[in-house]
Amino acid sequence: MGRITIRTIAKELGLSATAVSHALRNRPNIGLATRERVQAKARELGYRPNAMVQALMADLRQQSRSDTLVPIAVVYSEPKIPHGLNWQRPAMDEEAEKMGYRLDDFFGVGEQMRPERLLQILQSRNISSMILQPQLGPSDFKEGSLANFALAGFNYSSAASRMHRASLHHSMDMDQVVKKIFGAGFRRPGFITTESTDRSTKSRWVGRFFSLMWERGDLSPDAVLCYSQERGLTIGELASWHNRYRADSLIVADHETLRVLEAWFDGSQPWIPIACMNIWWKGSRFSGNRQNLRGVVRESVRLLVEQLHLGQCGIPDSPRTVLLPGKWVEGESLGSAPVRLERRLKPCDP
Repeated sequence: MGRITIRTIAKELGLSATAVSHALRNRPNIGLATRERVQAKARELGYRPNAMVQALMADLRQQSRSDTLVPIAVVYSEPKIPHGLNWQRPAMDEEAEKMGYRLDDFFGVGEQMRPERLLQILQSRNISSMILQPQLGPSDFKEGSLANFALAGFNYSSAASRMHRASLHHSMDMDQVVKKIFGAGFRRPGFITTESTDRSTKSRWVGRFFSLMWERGDLSPDAVLCYSQERGLTIGELASWHNRYRADSLIVADHETLRVLEAWFDGSQPWIPIACMNIWWKGSRFSGNRQNLRGVVRESVRLLVEQLHLGQCGIPDSPRTVLLPGKWVEGESLGSAPVRLERRLKPCDP
Protein backbone atom coordinates (compact mmCIF):
# COMPACT_ATOMS: atom_id res chain seq x y z
CA MET A 1 0.00 0.00 0.00
CA GLY A 2 1.30 3.43 -0.94
CA ARG A 3 1.11 6.61 1.11
CA ILE A 4 -1.83 6.55 3.55
CA THR A 5 -4.13 9.55 3.10
CA ILE A 6 -7.47 10.65 4.47
CA ARG A 7 -9.09 9.22 1.35
CA THR A 8 -7.44 5.84 2.08
CA ILE A 9 -9.00 5.76 5.56
CA ALA A 10 -12.35 6.93 4.18
CA LYS A 11 -12.38 4.12 1.59
CA GLU A 12 -11.46 1.51 4.24
CA LEU A 13 -14.33 2.59 6.53
CA GLY A 14 -16.91 3.50 3.92
CA LEU A 15 -17.03 7.13 5.05
CA SER A 16 -16.60 10.45 3.28
CA ALA A 17 -13.22 12.16 3.31
CA THR A 18 -14.82 15.14 5.10
CA ALA A 19 -16.15 12.92 7.90
CA VAL A 20 -12.73 11.32 8.34
CA SER A 21 -11.02 14.74 8.38
CA HIS A 22 -13.42 15.99 11.08
CA ALA A 23 -13.03 12.78 13.10
CA LEU A 24 -9.23 13.03 13.04
CA ARG A 25 -9.53 16.61 14.33
CA ASN A 26 -11.93 15.39 17.03
CA ARG A 27 -14.74 17.65 15.84
CA PRO A 28 -17.94 17.22 17.94
CA ASN A 29 -20.16 17.14 14.82
CA ILE A 30 -18.94 13.54 14.35
CA GLY A 31 -20.25 10.99 16.86
CA LEU A 32 -17.79 9.73 19.49
CA ALA A 33 -17.97 6.10 18.31
CA THR A 34 -17.19 7.14 14.73
CA ARG A 35 -14.33 9.39 15.85
CA GLU A 36 -12.78 6.53 17.83
CA ARG A 37 -13.22 4.10 14.91
CA VAL A 38 -11.56 6.54 12.47
CA GLN A 39 -8.68 7.31 14.82
CA ALA A 40 -8.11 3.60 15.50
CA LYS A 41 -8.00 2.85 11.76
CA ALA A 42 -5.58 5.76 11.22
CA ARG A 43 -3.24 4.29 13.81
CA GLU A 44 -3.59 0.81 12.34
CA LEU A 45 -2.71 2.02 8.83
CA GLY A 46 0.13 4.23 10.08
CA TYR A 47 -1.46 7.47 8.87
CA ARG A 48 0.79 10.54 9.15
CA PRO A 49 -0.69 13.96 8.30
CA ASN A 50 1.11 16.14 5.78
CA ALA A 51 2.46 19.08 7.82
CA MET A 52 2.40 21.51 4.89
CA VAL A 53 -1.17 20.65 3.94
CA GLN A 54 -2.23 20.88 7.60
CA ALA A 55 -0.77 24.38 7.93
CA LEU A 56 -2.42 25.53 4.68
CA MET A 57 -5.83 24.13 5.66
CA ALA A 58 -5.62 25.62 9.15
CA ASP A 59 -4.95 29.03 7.59
CA LEU A 60 -7.85 28.67 5.17
CA ARG A 61 -10.20 27.50 7.92
CA GLN A 62 -9.19 30.47 10.07
CA GLN A 63 -9.89 32.92 7.23
CA SER A 64 -13.35 31.52 6.53
CA ARG A 65 -14.24 30.53 10.12
CA SER A 66 -16.30 33.57 11.07
CA ASP A 67 -18.39 33.29 7.89
CA THR A 68 -19.24 29.62 8.39
CA LEU A 69 -20.00 29.64 12.13
CA VAL A 70 -23.71 29.55 13.01
CA PRO A 71 -24.73 32.62 15.07
CA ILE A 72 -26.18 32.44 18.60
CA ALA A 73 -27.57 35.56 20.28
CA VAL A 74 -26.35 36.45 23.77
CA VAL A 75 -28.93 38.84 25.22
CA TYR A 76 -28.31 41.40 27.97
CA SER A 77 -30.55 43.93 29.70
CA GLU A 78 -27.52 46.18 30.28
CA PRO A 79 -26.05 48.50 27.60
CA LYS A 80 -22.75 46.53 27.65
CA ILE A 81 -21.36 43.24 28.98
CA PRO A 82 -21.65 43.45 32.81
CA HIS A 83 -18.33 43.77 34.61
CA GLY A 84 -18.77 40.44 36.40
CA LEU A 85 -19.28 38.58 33.10
CA ASN A 86 -16.38 40.13 31.17
CA TRP A 87 -13.83 37.51 32.17
CA GLN A 88 -16.25 34.61 31.63
CA ARG A 89 -17.10 35.61 28.09
CA PRO A 90 -13.95 34.17 26.41
CA ALA A 91 -14.92 30.74 27.77
CA MET A 92 -18.35 31.07 26.11
CA ASP A 93 -16.79 32.11 22.80
CA GLU A 94 -14.32 29.24 22.93
CA GLU A 95 -17.02 26.65 23.67
CA ALA A 96 -19.29 27.98 20.92
CA GLU A 97 -16.55 28.03 18.27
CA LYS A 98 -15.47 24.52 19.20
CA MET A 99 -19.00 23.34 18.36
CA GLY A 100 -19.29 25.34 15.12
CA TYR A 101 -21.09 28.45 16.42
CA ARG A 102 -20.31 32.07 17.17
CA LEU A 103 -21.84 34.43 19.75
CA ASP A 104 -23.42 37.76 18.75
CA ASP A 105 -24.20 40.24 21.54
CA PHE A 106 -27.46 42.20 21.89
CA PHE A 107 -27.65 44.85 24.61
CA GLY A 108 -30.23 46.93 26.45
CA VAL A 109 -33.14 44.54 25.93
CA GLY A 110 -36.12 45.61 28.01
CA GLU A 111 -34.63 49.07 28.62
CA GLN A 112 -33.30 50.50 25.36
CA MET A 113 -34.77 47.85 23.06
CA ARG A 114 -38.19 46.23 23.27
CA PRO A 115 -38.07 42.40 23.34
CA GLU A 116 -40.37 42.35 20.29
CA ARG A 117 -37.85 44.43 18.35
CA LEU A 118 -35.04 42.06 19.35
CA LEU A 119 -36.96 39.07 17.97
CA GLN A 120 -37.55 40.93 14.69
CA ILE A 121 -33.81 41.61 14.37
CA LEU A 122 -32.91 38.00 15.15
CA GLN A 123 -35.38 36.66 12.59
CA SER A 124 -34.03 39.04 9.94
CA ARG A 125 -30.53 37.69 10.63
CA ASN A 126 -31.69 34.07 10.66
CA ILE A 127 -30.71 33.63 14.34
CA SER A 128 -32.93 31.07 16.05
CA SER A 129 -31.26 30.65 19.43
CA MET A 130 -30.59 32.81 22.49
CA ILE A 131 -28.55 32.65 25.68
CA LEU A 132 -30.17 34.97 28.22
CA GLN A 133 -28.17 36.63 30.99
CA PRO A 134 -29.38 36.02 34.58
CA GLN A 135 -31.58 39.15 34.72
CA LEU A 136 -33.65 38.00 31.73
CA GLY A 137 -36.02 35.10 31.19
CA PRO A 138 -38.90 33.92 28.97
CA SER A 139 -41.31 35.99 31.07
CA ASP A 140 -39.74 39.15 29.60
CA PHE A 141 -41.14 38.19 26.17
CA LYS A 142 -44.73 38.03 24.98
CA GLU A 143 -46.38 34.67 25.41
CA GLY A 144 -45.89 32.49 22.35
CA SER A 145 -43.24 34.76 20.79
CA LEU A 146 -40.41 32.35 21.59
CA ALA A 147 -41.94 29.30 19.93
CA ASN A 148 -39.30 29.29 17.16
CA PHE A 149 -36.27 29.99 19.36
CA ALA A 150 -34.04 27.65 21.36
CA LEU A 151 -33.25 29.13 24.78
CA ALA A 152 -30.70 28.66 27.55
CA GLY A 153 -29.53 30.66 30.55
CA PHE A 154 -26.75 30.65 33.11
CA ASN A 155 -26.81 31.16 36.88
CA TYR A 156 -30.14 31.73 38.59
CA SER A 157 -32.32 34.44 37.11
CA SER A 158 -33.76 37.05 39.45
CA ALA A 159 -37.10 36.47 37.71
CA ALA A 160 -39.20 33.30 37.55
CA SER A 161 -38.05 31.44 34.47
CA ARG A 162 -38.71 28.29 32.48
CA MET A 163 -35.73 27.37 30.36
CA HIS A 164 -32.73 25.08 30.45
CA ARG A 165 -29.89 26.65 32.40
CA ALA A 166 -26.52 26.04 33.98
CA SER A 167 -25.78 27.33 37.45
CA LEU A 168 -23.35 27.27 40.33
CA HIS A 169 -24.09 24.57 42.90
CA HIS A 170 -24.47 26.95 45.85
CA SER A 171 -25.50 24.27 48.35
CA MET A 172 -22.59 21.97 47.56
CA ASP A 173 -20.17 24.90 47.71
CA MET A 174 -21.38 25.75 51.23
CA ASP A 175 -21.11 22.06 52.20
CA GLN A 176 -17.48 22.06 51.10
CA VAL A 177 -16.56 25.25 52.98
CA VAL A 178 -18.28 24.23 56.24
CA LYS A 179 -16.69 20.77 56.07
CA LYS A 180 -13.23 22.34 55.69
CA ILE A 181 -13.87 24.71 58.61
CA PHE A 182 -14.91 21.89 60.94
CA GLY A 183 -12.05 19.78 59.65
CA ALA A 184 -9.68 22.57 60.75
CA GLY A 185 -11.00 22.26 64.30
CA PHE A 186 -13.48 25.18 64.42
CA ARG A 187 -16.96 24.63 65.85
CA ARG A 188 -18.80 27.95 65.68
CA PRO A 189 -18.47 29.60 62.26
CA GLY A 190 -20.38 32.76 61.40
CA PHE A 191 -21.50 33.68 57.89
CA ILE A 192 -21.31 37.26 56.56
CA THR A 193 -23.03 38.14 53.29
CA THR A 194 -24.78 41.03 51.56
CA GLU A 195 -28.48 41.34 50.83
CA SER A 196 -27.78 41.52 47.08
CA THR A 197 -25.71 38.30 47.18
CA ASP A 198 -28.42 36.61 49.22
CA ARG A 199 -31.00 37.62 46.60
CA SER A 200 -28.86 36.54 43.64
CA THR A 201 -28.25 33.12 45.22
CA LYS A 202 -31.93 32.87 46.20
CA SER A 203 -30.78 32.42 49.83
CA ARG A 204 -29.20 29.06 48.98
CA TRP A 205 -25.98 29.86 50.80
CA VAL A 206 -27.78 31.16 53.88
CA GLY A 207 -30.32 28.34 53.88
CA ARG A 208 -27.68 25.64 53.52
CA PHE A 209 -25.50 27.21 56.22
CA PHE A 210 -28.39 27.24 58.71
CA SER A 211 -29.23 23.63 57.77
CA LEU A 212 -25.64 22.47 58.38
CA MET A 213 -25.46 24.26 61.73
CA TRP A 214 -28.79 22.71 62.76
CA GLU A 215 -27.42 19.25 61.88
CA ARG A 216 -24.51 19.96 64.22
CA GLY A 217 -26.85 21.07 67.03
CA ASP A 218 -25.76 24.72 67.09
CA LEU A 219 -28.48 26.67 65.30
CA SER A 220 -28.65 30.36 66.17
CA PRO A 221 -30.34 33.17 64.19
CA ASP A 222 -27.31 35.34 64.99
CA ALA A 223 -25.02 32.96 63.05
CA VAL A 224 -25.61 34.98 59.86
CA LEU A 225 -24.88 38.69 59.39
CA CYS A 226 -26.62 39.95 56.23
CA TYR A 227 -26.10 43.65 55.44
CA SER A 228 -27.01 46.14 52.72
CA GLN A 229 -24.16 46.58 50.25
CA GLU A 230 -25.47 50.04 49.33
CA ARG A 231 -25.43 51.22 52.95
CA GLY A 232 -22.25 49.33 53.81
CA LEU A 233 -21.08 47.50 56.91
CA THR A 234 -19.55 49.45 59.78
CA ILE A 235 -16.97 48.23 62.26
CA GLY A 236 -19.47 48.95 65.03
CA GLU A 237 -22.03 46.63 63.43
CA LEU A 238 -19.39 43.94 63.04
CA ALA A 239 -18.34 44.23 66.68
CA SER A 240 -21.95 44.19 67.92
CA TRP A 241 -22.72 41.05 65.90
CA HIS A 242 -19.56 39.31 67.10
CA ASN A 243 -20.33 40.17 70.74
CA ARG A 244 -23.72 38.46 70.36
CA TYR A 245 -22.60 35.36 68.45
CA ARG A 246 -18.90 34.89 69.31
CA ALA A 247 -17.84 33.15 66.08
CA ASP A 248 -14.56 31.24 66.21
CA SER A 249 -14.25 31.45 62.38
CA LEU A 250 -15.86 33.41 59.56
CA ILE A 251 -17.32 32.46 56.18
CA VAL A 252 -17.35 35.50 53.91
CA ALA A 253 -19.45 35.71 50.74
CA ASP A 254 -18.10 38.91 49.17
CA HIS A 255 -14.57 40.27 48.81
CA GLU A 256 -15.87 43.75 49.74
CA THR A 257 -16.58 42.39 53.24
CA LEU A 258 -12.91 41.42 53.54
CA ARG A 259 -11.96 45.10 53.24
CA VAL A 260 -14.19 45.95 56.22
CA LEU A 261 -12.81 43.01 58.20
CA GLU A 262 -9.25 44.25 57.57
CA ALA A 263 -10.10 47.60 59.16
CA TRP A 264 -11.68 45.78 62.09
CA PHE A 265 -8.64 43.57 62.60
CA ASP A 266 -6.34 46.61 62.29
CA GLY A 267 -8.09 47.99 65.37
CA SER A 268 -8.52 46.20 68.69
CA GLN A 269 -10.17 43.02 67.30
CA PRO A 270 -7.90 39.92 67.28
CA TRP A 271 -7.70 37.90 64.06
CA ILE A 272 -10.52 35.44 63.35
CA PRO A 273 -9.78 32.70 60.73
CA ILE A 274 -11.63 33.20 57.44
CA ALA A 275 -12.87 31.09 54.51
CA CYS A 276 -14.28 32.73 51.37
CA MET A 277 -17.25 31.51 49.33
CA ASN A 278 -15.82 32.80 46.04
CA ILE A 279 -12.11 33.36 45.44
CA TRP A 280 -12.20 34.67 41.88
CA TRP A 281 -8.94 36.64 41.90
CA LYS A 282 -5.36 35.60 41.18
CA GLY A 283 -2.70 34.93 43.80
CA SER A 284 -5.07 34.73 46.75
CA ARG A 285 -3.69 33.81 50.16
CA PHE A 286 -7.22 33.17 51.40
CA SER A 287 -8.70 29.71 51.82
CA GLY A 288 -12.11 29.04 50.32
CA ASN A 289 -14.19 28.06 47.34
CA ARG A 290 -13.45 28.98 43.73
CA GLN A 291 -16.74 28.96 41.86
CA ASN A 292 -16.83 27.21 38.51
CA LEU A 293 -18.09 30.28 36.66
CA ARG A 294 -16.43 29.47 33.36
CA GLY A 295 -17.79 25.94 33.55
CA VAL A 296 -21.28 27.36 34.00
CA VAL A 297 -21.16 29.58 30.89
CA ARG A 298 -19.61 26.76 28.84
CA GLU A 299 -22.43 24.44 29.94
CA SER A 300 -25.06 27.03 28.94
CA VAL A 301 -23.63 26.96 25.39
CA ARG A 302 -23.72 23.15 25.36
CA LEU A 303 -27.36 23.12 26.57
CA LEU A 304 -28.35 25.45 23.75
CA VAL A 305 -26.45 23.58 21.04
CA GLU A 306 -28.00 20.32 22.22
CA GLN A 307 -31.47 21.80 21.63
CA LEU A 308 -30.45 22.98 18.16
CA HIS A 309 -29.17 19.50 17.26
CA LEU A 310 -32.45 17.96 18.48
CA GLY A 311 -34.60 20.59 16.74
CA GLN A 312 -36.12 21.74 20.05
CA CYS A 313 -37.57 25.24 20.29
CA GLY A 314 -39.72 27.26 22.65
CA ILE A 315 -40.22 26.98 26.39
CA PRO A 316 -39.58 23.38 27.52
CA ASP A 317 -42.18 21.38 29.44
CA SER A 318 -39.50 20.18 31.87
CA PRO A 319 -36.69 22.74 32.17
CA ARG A 320 -33.34 21.24 33.09
CA THR A 321 -30.77 22.84 35.40
CA VAL A 322 -27.15 21.66 35.40
CA LEU A 323 -25.44 22.48 38.71
CA LEU A 324 -21.64 22.78 38.85
CA PRO A 325 -19.78 22.83 42.18
CA GLY A 326 -16.66 24.87 42.81
CA LYS A 327 -13.17 23.81 43.90
CA TRP A 328 -11.52 24.30 47.28
CA VAL A 329 -8.49 26.63 47.29
CA GLU A 330 -6.02 25.97 50.09
CA GLY A 331 -4.69 29.24 51.49
CA GLU A 332 -3.46 30.66 54.76
CA SER A 333 -6.54 32.42 56.16
CA LEU A 334 -7.72 29.52 58.35
CA GLY A 335 -4.49 29.80 60.30
CA SER A 336 -3.68 31.96 63.32
CA ALA A 337 -1.84 34.72 61.41
CA PRO A 338 -3.75 37.58 59.74
CA VAL A 339 -4.06 37.55 55.95
CA ARG A 340 -4.69 40.71 53.94
CA LEU A 341 -6.59 41.08 50.69
CA GLU A 342 -4.56 42.06 47.63
CA ARG A 343 -4.87 45.75 46.74
CA ARG A 344 -5.70 45.16 43.09
CA LEU A 345 -7.65 42.04 42.24
CA LYS A 346 -7.22 40.35 38.86
CA PRO A 347 -9.46 37.48 37.70
CA CYS A 348 -8.01 33.97 37.70
CA ASP A 349 -6.91 32.45 34.41
CA PRO A 350 -9.40 30.10 32.70
